Amino acid sequence: MKKITSLLLLFMFVAGAAQAQFERLEVEEVASFDGYTTYRVYAVLKNRGDLLDAVFGEQGNPVMVKSTSPFYQNDKGGAMANDIQKAALDQFPKLKYDSWVTIGYDNNYMNSVTFFGSMTADSVAIEKDFRTDFEAGKNILINDGAWFVTPDQLQARGDDKNRVLLMQLTTKGKITGSVNLHGRWHSRDGEGNLVPHVWQEKAIKFSAG
Repeated sequence: MKKITSLLLLFMFVAGAAQAQFERLEVEEVASFDGYTTYRVYAVLKNRGDLLDAVFGEQGNPVMVKSTSPFYQNDKGGAMANDIQKAALDQFPKLKYDSWVTIGYDNNYMNSVTFFGSMTADSVAIEKDFRTDFEAGKNILINDGAWFVTPDQLQARGDDKNRVLLMQLTTKGKITGSVNLHGRWHSRDGEGNLVPHVWQEKAIKFSAG
């Protein structure tokens, strides 16, 4: 695999946090076919055991992922990695190039990632669900919502390189993006007890192609 960029342009410490647990984004080129290139975007965390449980957008700091050419979307896939049926990957070879977002895992097996948009009092969504446009090959835009897992899920933890997978993107064009991340970490107090903390980083930029 070819690492094509590892770029952090802007980050913010959360008030009261002792340290930033996020180090950088990494974008890797993982495949190509028929003029398309497939990239995977990872968040690299500082320590083993650090968690990343959400990619969120808010007013003034949206999640925005753009391509100069439409994103490839396979008709057997979906906008999120838990739409990718592990058993179908061998049956439909091009499914492995599908574009999707996630936390940690790259198919449906034990993958609990979900999307939440803002709601009105009567539970009617007022945030446009990004998945409709994304599945049509268009850009990702989230102004008030998140894809996330609960922090007890193993997929929120980094791999052997302390990386958490955030998305796979396949396109013939150039990609630019900005994301906001939310996670958790633990320290120990003077008696050795675990003390939980929350971290956030906002407006993290990346590019590919």
